[in-house]
Amino acid sequence: GKSRVIHAIRDFFARVGASHKLIVTAPTGKAAVAIGGSTLHSALQIQCKTKNDAPTKSDKRERTFDHVQYELSDETSMVGQKLMAKKSKILNAAKSVTADQFFGGVSQVAFLDFTQKKPVCDSPLYRQDVTSRPASDASKKTKLSH
Repeated sequence: GKSRVIHAIRDFFARVGASHKLIVTAPTGKAAVAIGGSTLHSALQIQCKTKNDAPTKSDKRERTFDHVQYELSDETSMVGQKLMAKKSKILNAAKSVTADQFFGGVSQVAFLDFTQKKPVCDSPLYRQDVTSRPASDASKKTKLSH
């Protein structure tokens, strides 16, 4: 299903000579191979264990994303809130845009299934954590539970 759609989109970009404007990613190696893409960590050059969470300037990353305007992401339900925020920061740095844009202006097309695996050590994209809610919402919830 989803993989066929991703392959069809890739084929379309190739037929119109725009493959350089598209990047295809997935959070796991198996999913990336199935769609002919790269893992999210590999494509964005994310190091798994770093002390500094701020994206660093990378000439290789800038060259990789220089012409990219679209990203197809499979198995996005396995990507959590922290990783998605990091992805946005990295793409902003790679595309040299300000923080008021999301994902460096790269259009995101996400393929996901909410019944599949959830992110590891991260909150799912579809869940709003209590800590991220405005204080007024958290206090209302507390008052209701007493």
